[in-house]
Parts: sequence; C-alpha cells; structure tokens
Amino acid sequence: MDSIFQDDGVLLDPDPQSTTDGLDQMRALGATTVHALVPWAQIAPGREELEKPPGFDATDPAAYPEGNWIRFDRLLREATARGMRVFLTPTSPGPAWAGNCRTSVERKSCVLSLNATEYGRFVTALGRRYSGSYTPPGADPALPRVSRWSFVNEPNLGAWLGPQFERSGRKTVGTGVKIYRTLVQAGLAAMRATGHGGDDLLLAETAPIGGSATSLAKGKNPPRAFLRGLFCIDSRGRRTRDKTLGCDKFSPFAITGISHHPYTSGAAAAPNGRIGADDITFTTLSRLTGLLSQAAKAKSIPKSASSRIVLSEFGYQTRPPDNIGVSWAKQAEYLNYADYLAYRTPQVRAVAQYELYDAESGSM
Repeated sequence: MDSIFQDDGVLLDPDPQSTTDGLDQMRALGATTVHALVPWAQIAPGREELEKPPGFDATDPAAYPEGNWIRFDRLLREATARGMRVFLTPTSPGPAWAGNCRTSVERKSCVLSLNATEYGRFVTALGRRYSGSYTPPGADPALPRVSRWSFVNEPNLGAWLGPQFERSGRKTVGTGVKIYRTLVQAGLAAMRATGHGGDDLLLAETAPIGGSATSLAKGKNPPRAFLRGLFCIDSRGRRTRDKTLGCDKFSPFAITGISHHPYTSGAAAAPNGRIGADDITFTTLSRLTGLLSQAAKAKSIPKSASSRIVLSEFGYQTRPPDNIGVSWAKQAEYLNYADYLAYRTPQVRAVAQYELYDAESGSM
C-alpha cells in the first residue's frame, strides 16, 4: 500500500530549507509519495483581472510567470532525488477571467462557474512542464516527470467549486456536479494530449461530510450524493438522464481510480461519530465501495477503477495546539484504527497523512 504525505505549508514554503527538511522527515516516517495542490490562480497571470491577458497561451508553461512555478519545480526535484513520487492536483481557485467572479471578494479566490476549456489549457501546461522532458529557461537538467494526478480539491464543497447548488423552480439542483464533470473531462483530455494518458488519473478528491452553508452556492454536497450525480446513477445504480446534471450528455470517465478524504467531522470527532446518510468517513468506506461497484456496472467508470481507492488526505487534529481536537493519545489510537480499516478494505491502495505539523488554534 502506498503511503502519502501532504503538507503544502511545509513542502511549498518559499524557503527551500523547509522543503528539504520536510521531505527528509516524511521519508524517515515511511512516506513513499508526497501530494500537493497546484492552485490555478497562483500560477496564472492576471489572477484578479476580468479579462484574460492578451496574447496569453495558457497551454504553454513558458507563458506563465516563471517565478510562479519555482516552489513546485523545487518540490519535484527534491522529492525525486529522495526516491519519492509526487502526486499533483491542479485545483481551484482559478483566475477571475476563467470564471464568473465579479465582486472584489470573488475575484481574489474565484471558484464560481470555472471554465472547463480554460482549465484544460492550464492542465495542458502542467502536463507539458512535468512530462519528464521539459527544461525551464536557464535551468538544467529537465524537470522530473509526474505520473499521478487528480482534478480539483474537494469539489463537493462550495468553498472550492461553485455554485454547488442552485434553485430551479421548486427544485434544488446540484450544479457543482455538472461543473466538476466538465472540468474533469477537460483535464483528462489534457493529460492524454500531453503524453500522460497512461498515468494514474484519479477522480473525486471528495470531502467526507455534507451540510448546510450560508448560501446554496457555498453548499456542501455529501460525497455519496455528489458521486451519484457525477456518475449519473441513482441509489440503485441505474443510469439517469437528468438534464439539470448534464446526464443527457454523459461520457464515461477514463480514469484509473478514485480519491477521497475520509475525515470525521472537523478532523476531530471519534471514528464512529454520527454522520449523515450520504457522508463517507473511514468507518463507512463500504458506502464508497458499493457506489463504485454500481458505477462500474453502469459503465460510468472502468471496472478496474472501482477497485482502486486512494485515500489522499486524512488526519486528526489535536488539542493542543488547536483549541478543538483530540488528545495526542487519542490521535495515535484513531490513526492506527484508520490504517487497520484501510488494510481490511481491499479496494484501498493508498492512505495519506495530512499534515506534518498540527495546525494552530483557529487555522482549521
């Protein structure tokens, strides 16, 4: 089983020493892979502009500000030098010119109605840069290759992708499902076009818990409901053609597996804590395996992908240093229990630890 570590604050710190020290600690703890988010808005030019920069070729990695790549290039070179693999997730927020973001607040962190064509162009640039044959200007040798990818972090949460829900007459529609499907298909096409079609291509990166929010757009779609909508199947696994979710034009996903974040509520509740009927935590992984079996039978995903689950983000917050969380002893107990449950679930092929250091009070 693959052992994944993620701590973007440590590994992508502007200080190179933070990256190297963090990788050394993670390797010593037994990690074989490091996972990092690649926020689109942090790489693209004109982040808060409403118009795309004139003449900008978003498929060309050299067209982006070179300094915006430095942290990711460093992580890739240093991890590879230590025999560790790198797993990247090109994710929201996007630049304002690639979404429906008009207010100053929205433009700073644009997650609304992100344009799939533009996202595909960004993923194309990533695929080219991390193909194993790309040499940045003034740098040598070529950057190492990345061979594991997923698309958009926690897309079932309005904080990462919106509008998550919209009102259509008397019906509430899961718009986020439809938007995410278009982004993933664009990302997969970009991977194929840049020589990554045979890579490990994961779908979902879903958050574990649904719930209410301050608005429909910022809603939290529970993962089982979100995935059913994404795969265009009902609770019995039958194919649906719901136009509001784009299921009338559904195309199967050419993926190798599914990624999920099986936290308990607040990364602090007990493993067997009460959750919603469509939530998926470590103790309810059977909900995910059952749904994936249905999706494979409906030919929404390959059969092989239904039996390959990557638990790509997980951890328990402790008190201290936070003012919520579990004791250090309970953290150790719960993490060991989670690893045992992963071991007992044959479909789980990788587990992750997030983060290297517990967040301080108020940061979760």
